[in-house]
Amino acid sequence: GDVHSSIRTGAVFSPDGRWVAYTSTERNRAMIYVQPFPASGALHQLPVRANGIASQPLWAPDGKELFYNPAPAELAWVSVMTQPTITFGNPETVPRPFRTGSPAVRRAFDITPGGRFVGLSQEGQTESGTLITPQIQVVLNWFEELKRLVPATK
Repeated sequence: GDVHSSIRTGAVFSPDGRWVAYTSTERNRAMIYVQPFPASGALHQLPVRANGIASQPLWAPDGKELFYNPAPAELAWVSVMTQPTITFGNPETVPRPFRTGSPAVRRAFDITPGGRFVGLSQEGQTESGTLITPQIQVVLNWFEELKRLVPATK
């Protein structure tokens, strides 16, 4: 099928700003493509496992790896070389201590400049086996509390 007639989502720039990775969904199959920026017409498909999918791309801070979601509740990565031409390594799966979703949802995880992942934690269980209910904590007047705890020096 024609990539240009597909739905493209989740575009992310490489750290050097020279490449864009995005999810392209066509006929219920999600794949990741990488193209130069500004666009030259060249498209490079990320390699995946046989009959696999790939969505929600995320560049490593050094631009040498591209992380992605190969299926709900999974995380994988490939090495990326951009010189002299773009080439990809073999896909590898990695432990995923946070939630991922289907290609239709926004990426709910990110990576810090230091290379640490940030994401929603998995629902857990207590020792008795009951599910831990996810919670959102809202802190009101955070700056005022910060100023009280850490007074400004003059």
